[in-house]
Amino acid sequence: MKQRYFPSYTIGQDAYKEFKKVCRPLGKRFLLIGGKTALDVAADKLISEIGDGFEIIDRVIYGSECTKERTEELFSIYRDKGVDFVVGVGGGKALDTSKCLAKLLCAEVVTIPTIASTCAASSALVVTYTRDHVFAGFEYLKKPAYHCFIDTRIIAEAPYKYLRAGIGDTLAKHYEVEFSQRGHELDYSTQLGLTISTMCSEP
Repeated sequence: MKQRYFPSYTIGQDAYKEFKKVCRPLGKRFLLIGGKTALDVAADKLISEIGDGFEIIDRVIYGSECTKERTEELFSIYRDKGVDFVVGVGGGKALDTSKCLAKLLCAEVVTIPTIASTCAASSALVVTYTRDHVFAGFEYLKKPAYHCFIDTRIIAEAPYKYLRAGIGDTLAKHYEVEFSQRGHELDYSTQLGLTISTMCSEP
C-alpha cells in the first residue's frame, strides 16, 4: 500500500519558539540555507529563539535558481560535515534547493517560508530550473518537510505582491485538484482531498 504523508507545521508570530522542541529529535547540527533577503529577515530571529542546544554548521545563500548543479555543488561541500538536518529559509526556489540537498544528504529538512506565494514549504514536489532560468522539470520526494515553521509577522511584512500571489495560488488549488481527478475512479483518500480542496475557494 502506498504511504501518504501530510506535513506538520507551527504557525504564528512566535512559531520559531517551538523549533527547539520540534527539532530536537533530528540532532544538533544543522545547515541553514536560503535566499539573502530571507536569511536577513528570518535567520537572526530564529537563532535568538533557539538559544543553546544546536550548532549551525553554516549559513548559505542557495543561489538564484533551484538547479541540480547547485544542489550537487552544495552536497560536495557538506556531505562530510556531519549535517543532522537542513533548514531551508525563504521562497520556493530556496526551499526546493534545501529539499533536494537534504535528500542527497539523507537528512530531514525543516522549512521556514518567508513569503505566502509558495507551497514549496509543505509539498513533496521540487521544481528545477537550468542556470539560464529555464524550467527543467519536476522531482518528486517520498515525503514533505519534517516540519514547517510559519512566522505570520514575517509573511505579512513581505512585499504585497507575494501575499496577492499566494491568495491566487490558494484559490487555484481547488480547480487543479478537480481537473486532475477527472476521468479517474476515486478512492477514499482522493475523494477526501477533493472535498477538502473546496475550502481553498468557497470561503
